[in-house]
Amino acid sequence: MSNGFWQNKTMDILRVSLDAVSLRHKTISNNIANINTPNYKRQLVNFEEELGKYLFNSQKNTPLKKTNPQHITYENRDYSVIKPEVREDKAILRTDGNNVDIDLELSILAENTVKFNVLSQTINEKFSKLKSVIRGGR
Repeated sequence: MSNGFWQNKTMDILRVSLDAVSLRHKTISNNIANINTPNYKRQLVNFEEELGKYLFNSQKNTPLKKTNPQHITYENRDYSVIKPEVREDKAILRTDGNNVDIDLELSILAENTVKFNVLSQTINEKFSKLKSVIRGGR
């Protein structure tokens, strides 16, 4: 939740997204570590869908009345309530009951790494801009 002059909706969403990407990385690492464990079921992290639902619902239930379509609505929401959901993949891939596919895990890991890099870079740019403003544009 926003609690400082430099925090806003964007920073809140970036923070919870970075937490979700970090959790997904740990989950993928755990899946890879258990690739030869009989009856192990791979874990999945669902975050983007939860974020989408939350953002969509926030747009549907806007408390401010708009008398003109060009008015900008504002709603102070607590984005920290958006939590990534870890669930078990029930599909059976092999005869030993394990369903970890190394190729799939590595491709998801690569995608997750790109997401992490984009989020980190975006946060870094926001703080760089703030630093520039504090220094008076120098």
